[in-house]
Amino acid sequence: MDISKHEQRVLHLLAQGGHILVEKDERAHIVDNSCVTRDGWYWRGCTQALFRKLKRR
Repeated sequence: MDISKHEQRVLHLLAQGGHILVEKDERAHIVDNSCVTRDGWYWRGCTQALFRKLKRR
């Protein structure tokens, strides 16, 4: 499977124990997302477009 460097980075962070925080509005549409590493640091490389692309896969 061919994935970009940014996608690889997000998947690697998740595999190490990180998680993605998703903020939704009252209609359950995604408003914002944040990728958090296992150490509690926020990684800003996970944009909404990248999140949607990974979610589709």
